[in-house]
Amino acid sequence: MKEQTSIVVLVQRVVGQPKDLVEVLVVEQPVLDRGTHEAFNRSPTLKVPVLPAAILASLPPAPRVVEIGVGGRFDLLATVAERFPKAHLVAVDVDPHALEGAPRDVHAHVDDVHDPHRALYRGADLLVARRPPVELQLAIARLARTHEAGLAMAALKDEWADLADELEPPQIPDDAGSWRWWPPRSVDR
Repeated sequence: MKEQTSIVVLVQRVVGQPKDLVEVLVVEQPVLDRGTHEAFNRSPTLKVPVLPAAILASLPPAPRVVEIGVGGRFDLLATVAERFPKAHLVAVDVDPHALEGAPRDVHAHVDDVHDPHRALYRGADLLVARRPPVELQLAIARLARTHEAGLAMAALKDEWADLADELEPPQIPDDAGSWRWWPPRSVDR
């Protein structure tokens, strides 16, 4: 397959700053081949936080994985799809534009974790959130607790909310990097 690339510019408001202060990320990524997982984002210029092996090893053969705040990047879900071809993959973001270009095998939904459509998370084996702002982390933890799903979260730097009222202390796998992991509370959903 010949890989074509496009340039994607992601602009987000920096929390707590004036509206005119934005963070701009320029990411080179391949144009998606909607028929396969082969053309998910594989840009050598983009550093992808890979889920730790212990988290991937905890998943069943056909996991339901929901990435919250996907932000137009589907590379993490591609990692799951490559390891688990029968996975049910869901991408959620509050911004509908962030879901444009979702691969065919990813179910993309607009949702706000502060007022969630609970059916999107029901039966999830793992909720994943990369760099969620502190003000979203508690809502994400509540979703994981409510649905007894595992939760893998990587914060920006060390910006962690106090989640002690919602979840047990996290496990931090050896290869975790910035990831924290809360295994599922129950195998029965």
